[in-house]
Amino acid sequence: KPLQKFFQGVEEHPSEEVIYNNRKYIAIFLYPSASGSPLQASKRARSVLETSNLEYKILFDNSYFLKQTIRSLVFVLIYGILLAILSSLLFLGDAKVGFIVGISIPLSILFTFIFIYLAGYSLNIITLGALIMSSGMLIDASIIVLESIQEASRKYDNYTKAVILGTQSIRGAVISSMLTNCVVFIPVVFIYGLAGKLFFPFSMVVIVSTFFALFISLTIVPMFADIFKIQDKSTELIEISASFFKKSFLFVNRHGKLVGVAFLFFFILFVYSLSKVRFTMFPDIRSPNLQVKIYDFSGLESRSINSKTRSLLENNKGVVVIQDEGIKTWTLYLFNIEDHRRITEQIRKMFSDVVIQISDLDNPLSFISREFPSVNETRYAKVKKLKIMPEKVLAYDVSISDVFATLKSALGHHRLGAVDTVEITLCGFTPEDFDEILNLPIENRNRGKILLRRLVSVEVDTFKVVQTSLWPSSDVPIYEKNRTQSSVFQAILFAGVLVFLAIVAVFESAQIAGIAVWQIPLSLAFIIVLFTIFNKSIDVITGIGIIVLAGISVNDAIVLLDFITKNMNPQKEARILNAIEKRTRSIVITTITTVMGLIPLLLSRSPGAKIQHGIAIVLILGILFSTLTSMTIIPKLYLIITHFYDKHR
Repeated sequence: KPLQKFFQGVEEHPSEEVIYNNRKYIAIFLYPSASGSPLQASKRARSVLETSNLEYKILFDNSYFLKQTIRSLVFVLIYGILLAILSSLLFLGDAKVGFIVGISIPLSILFTFIFIYLAGYSLNIITLGALIMSSGMLIDASIIVLESIQEASRKYDNYTKAVILGTQSIRGAVISSMLTNCVVFIPVVFIYGLAGKLFFPFSMVVIVSTFFALFISLTIVPMFADIFKIQDKSTELIEISASFFKKSFLFVNRHGKLVGVAFLFFFILFVYSLSKVRFTMFPDIRSPNLQVKIYDFSGLESRSINSKTRSLLENNKGVVVIQDEGIKTWTLYLFNIEDHRRITEQIRKMFSDVVIQISDLDNPLSFISREFPSVNETRYAKVKKLKIMPEKVLAYDVSISDVFATLKSALGHHRLGAVDTVEITLCGFTPEDFDEILNLPIENRNRGKILLRRLVSVEVDTFKVVQTSLWPSSDVPIYEKNRTQSSVFQAILFAGVLVFLAIVAVFESAQIAGIAVWQIPLSLAFIIVLFTIFNKSIDVITGIGIIVLAGISVNDAIVLLDFITKNMNPQKEARILNAIEKRTRSIVITTITTVMGLIPLLLSRSPGAKIQHGIAIVLILGILFSTLTSMTIIPKLYLIITHFYDKHR
């Protein structure tokens, strides 16, 4: 009896005969509808089943996995906020200052929650990840403003006047820093395909939270500073840091040739790393629940496959569905697997003589695609039919199953239509995509490479309705990877240009902007080199982290250059040393709080956090590196460029 009428927000897929514990059962698969969420669908389904007279057993409910993922990200966010506040207290050395800085985060997040609600977003892996990433950065502007107020208080007896003038003097640098954090997200909107749509909410959450943090730093923070009459309290850690940065700058300034040789070596290493670094579409996040599809093209392997599936089910919790629609197909659902890699390898060896497809049942990326309707699109698309020519297959000694397996690995099953022994339907491709498909190499039994175009004929185009959704990392078409990666690189370049324009707009100085943006290629090159050395791949989500780094990495340089240019001392080296001494506290504290806010994300083992580990690694390493180079290399560049400018003016 159909169960659709009993469930709202739930879609029922056709019931199947399954084998479970060596007995046959009828299984009903329930999925959230287009307008429903996994959590609500699960809750409604359980409620209906509990009040029914049916005898049932729930074998798998992936909403539990999603619930645990969201809960773990909430705790990561809370821990990140607490670490950021505690680290600021440690370096500021004043509880009142720590309180003023600390209120910036909860107030900014509160306003951001209001935006999330009004925008129709939900608290999910993407929006929570955006809040986690920005949690440490939300107090940066407040720290810089307080530092300027404390410096002004030493010059003026009237504290209210000191608050006003201190805030006004640093306002340009703060606005420029926050603006660079925001403008880098504009190119994210133009990233090709589903990755761009996926990270649009991420970008909006970061931009809005940053805007509110800026607003709070220029209004509420000065108000509390005036109420508490905060005084300057330098700590030993700050003094040690200032001394280290001054000595480092003097070393760089007085050993220019040595630094130049080091930079040449670094550049060569960077060029080499670009040719070696690996690029992937999405992080490889493994689930404890697997779906295994087995295809018997010949129709001669049924007995062997039945025996092997029974063997698997004896040692693992799961069910098997047997279908016979042109091609006999077995679908295994394996639950609560402890050793994902071992089971996957075991399955591949057991079924090495037939075509199989292994995928996760509850990959976190699939939950993301359900959260955002724009990621799932139904549209009309062109359909081309590749008809396999038996005489060509025989002549080139290629098996039909090899052709099918090659297409599966190259395109992803979401782009394959109906499949049988004679024709394969491919939908939603451009002419360029189709040429790439026809040039796919297929290995024959003699280990030779035969192009697909030699084995098939192409039938006339037709149209059909297709569903486009987010692919798991192992199931992304090759051409989709190439286009997305290309658009990510273009977005990084575009982000650098926008950062330059933002700094020029605030400071009205192309010279300052030109010096500050040198920090971007330095930081990005450092990340590429590190990823190559440690054999880490760069995926789209890590690419988003690199785009964010392009905006964050210049912040310290902006704050330092702003102080240097306002100093009227004719001795440029003395100006720089004075700027390092005066700005070390705000730069070090903002660096530490941003890094500490990201540490819980990096250490979390939950699948939702693992998706964004790449962002955490890029930002933590990039921010630490940019802080060091902003206090040493950027001042040296300032001396070189201004000397050249003065000489040719």
